[in-house]
Amino acid sequence: MVYLYTPIELNINQMESATITDKVRYTGHNTGNIVWFEAVRRSISYDLMGKKIPVDCGIDNIVIPMANHIQPSDHTLDGLYHNLKPHIGKCRLTMIGLGAQLKGELNTPKKLVAALSSQFKHILKELSLHTESIGIRGSVTAECLELIGIRNYRIIGCPSFYAEFNTEYNAKRSPDKFCVSWGGKCPKEQFVKEFFRNNAMRGDILLLQTMSDFPRTLYEGVHLEERHIRSCYPDIAVSPQDIEDYIRTRGHIFFDWDEWQNFLRKGQFTMSVGCRFHGNMMSYLSGIPALWIVHDSRTYELCEALALPYIKLEQAVQIRERSEWVEHCMYNDKFYKNRDKMHQIYNGFLMENQIEWAQ
Repeated sequence: MVYLYTPIELNINQMESATITDKVRYTGHNTGNIVWFEAVRRSISYDLMGKKIPVDCGIDNIVIPMANHIQPSDHTLDGLYHNLKPHIGKCRLTMIGLGAQLKGELNTPKKLVAALSSQFKHILKELSLHTESIGIRGSVTAECLELIGIRNYRIIGCPSFYAEFNTEYNAKRSPDKFCVSWGGKCPKEQFVKEFFRNNAMRGDILLLQTMSDFPRTLYEGVHLEERHIRSCYPDIAVSPQDIEDYIRTRGHIFFDWDEWQNFLRKGQFTMSVGCRFHGNMMSYLSGIPALWIVHDSRTYELCEALALPYIKLEQAVQIRERSEWVEHCMYNDKFYKNRDKMHQIYNGFLMENQIEWAQ
C-alpha cells in the first residue's frame, strides 16, 4: 500500500468553497505548491493520501513531496519526522523534490550546511537510511547532502517537469502576448517594475503566485498596503491606484490545477516569462514557451538540471524590447536531449523506489 503524504494544508476537496484567506492558507501562501504537489499526485499510483499517517494499516511506502527544506529557518523536517517516527523501519520512505536554499550570508553550500543544527542533520540522515534514493532538485542540493554525509540521491529537478512530454516550443515563440509570472514578495524582482512600465497598455497578463495583499486586492477590492508597494514596485513612476487597477484588470491567481491550465491553453499566449519557477512551469506544461528569470539558487539549480531556457535577473532588467525576450527563450538541442535523459532518470528513480506511474 502506497501512502501519499501531504506536507502542506492542501485540502483539494475544500478548495472550491473556501474563502480567499483559507485558499491562501491551504496552499502554504504560495500557489506554486499546487503545481509540484499535484504533479506528484497525478503521476503516481497511491492508495491513501493525507497529513496524518494511519498506523497499522499495511503501508509499504510513504511518498513525501519535498520543497526547499534545507535551510536553518525551515522546521518542516521536525514535524515530518514526528509523523513518520512510528513508521520508520517498518516501510519504505520516498522523498521527491528536496531542495536547498542559499541566501543572504549563507550563499554557499558549505556555509549553509555549517548553519544547520545537529538535530536537523541527524533527522535528514536518519530519513535517508530508510529510502532507496532521495529525489533532489539539482547540483546545489547535491553538494549540501554530500557535506552532510548523504549520498543516496538522484538529481531529478522538479516532478512537475514530467507531467507533459513531446511538446515542441520554438515555433510558437513571438512577442504578441506574454504571460508574466511573478511572486509579489521578492524585492529583487525589479524586472516586473520595468515590465509594468513598458507593457501596461498591452494585452499581457500578470500571473500572481505568492501572496502579500494581491489575492484580496484582486478578489475583494482591498487596497494594497504601502509596505507592499514599496517592496514590489520601488520608485515606480505611477500611482498606487494605477498599480491596483493593473492587478485587477491584468492579474490572475489560480488555486486549482485544471482551472489554471485551461486558462493558459485558451489564452493564446505566445510566451511566458518570470521569476517564479512553478508559474512558468504551468505555462510550459500548457505548451507555452517559457523563459525563467534566475534570481536565486533554487531557480538556478532547477533550470540547470532541466536545461530550461533562462537568463539572470541582471540581464532581465536591461531588456527594453519585447523581441529580446523571445531571442532568449530558445529551446535548443541541449534542452531536448536533456529532456529525454531526465525522463529516463526520473523513471529509474520511481522504479528503484517501487513507485508506479498512474494509469
